[in-house]
Amino acid sequence: MAVVRLPSILAVVAALLAAPATIRWVMSRFLSVLVVSALLFVVAGCDQRSAMPNQSAAEASPTAVATHSKSLQIEEFLELLRESGFQVGDRREKFYQLLMASDGAAFDVDGHTIEVYEFDVSVRTGRDALERLKEDGFMGRSMQIHENLALVVHGENPAEDRIQQLFESL
Repeated sequence: MAVVRLPSILAVVAALLAAPATIRWVMSRFLSVLVVSALLFVVAGCDQRSAMPNQSAAEASPTAVATHSKSLQIEEFLELLRESGFQVGDRREKFYQLLMASDGAAFDVDGHTIEVYEFDVSVRTGRDALERLKEDGFMGRSMQIHENLALVVHGENPAEDRIQQLFESL
């Protein structure tokens, strides 16, 4: 890496001050772009270097994904509900991204609303989000977690226990 000496910087500044106004304007814009570009490279370089060594022990461990070896899908749970005699309504998209989920939707099951969210546990953000939901819930609602899925049963649902048993049996 080249070391910039103070006399060379002073020489550039002196040349700028001695130049006509048009050249000074062009040179000042050029130097501004050059300085901003250099700062962007420095910031981007620092960001990449600091992100790599912070790999968590759980992510480095080969058993981290083994705790969630089975990757369930929302459709599997809905099919199980249908096979068990529940009437499952149409899918209503939810803002699953707020939960850091990879998919999520609401369904009416026998006239009562449930929400099901799917998480990608092969990445750390998916595992972390699922753990936070298990501990804290979301917006005051407790969530039932099974493998990589999260379930919310809304309101007073007479079939809540049966739905939760089916969810756990996946």
